[in-house]
Amino acid sequence: MRSAGDHQAPTTVSIAHLLEFRIPYRLDESLQNALGVSMPRTGMAGRYGIVASGRFRGALTADLMAFTCNNQLDAALVIADEDTERVLYFEHGHLVGAMSTVLFERLARILYNSGAVDREAYEGLIEIEEEQGPSALLDWVPAPALTRAAQQRVWEVVAGLYVVNQGHFILVEGSPQLDQPFRASLDPMQVALEGLRRHDQWRNGPRDDAEDASAQGPLPRVELIRDINKRLRPVRPKSAKRSA
Repeated sequence: MRSAGDHQAPTTVSIAHLLEFRIPYRLDESLQNALGVSMPRTGMAGRYGIVASGRFRGALTADLMAFTCNNQLDAALVIADEDTERVLYFEHGHLVGAMSTVLFERLARILYNSGAVDREAYEGLIEIEEEQGPSALLDWVPAPALTRAAQQRVWEVVAGLYVVNQGHFILVEGSPQLDQPFRASLDPMQVALEGLRRHDQWRNGPRDDAEDASAQGPLPRVELIRDINKRLRPVRPKSAKRSA
């Protein structure tokens, strides 16, 4: 009869091989869809470098953000459940951007909810964002307005993570390669605490003494660069780059 020690070395090698080769290989296509070229490929055989992965639920949001912050990582935190994908981008531990497939966390929706664009403009912009990616919005919306919307989106994405019940996370190493108008510079723990406050408000109702740390006030009304009704003839081709 073999003892447990007889299996220790082969099992260790098998797990190492699984973590370093098999899992990155299996996840590569999914990560490509989520990240595009917003993150460098630092892993083996030109794949994304995976630092950590596992099951996710909303209560882990602050812990994962604290880990990234305390270790001053350059990384992307990808969080996916059955229907959605969200990405938080970190640079030296600071929160520098976000991406989301959730409708209410799209840039066009944030511009609309903040009063920067009307309903007609929103409907055109959300179509452009979904079909061509966020970078295509630069042909239609002034860069300063997109920067403010991108910063607000970071707060919205983090708040949304707290309601995820069953999901998975992947921490990808590397310095984010984001277009300048979509970059932010935020304290991740301040954003995490604001997300927790909002989650508590959703569950238990608002408190009189609670202040919204993300509040920027309404965005000024934006005059689009070109007529939104001409959106069928975009200026630039579809970009492969995923901007946060």
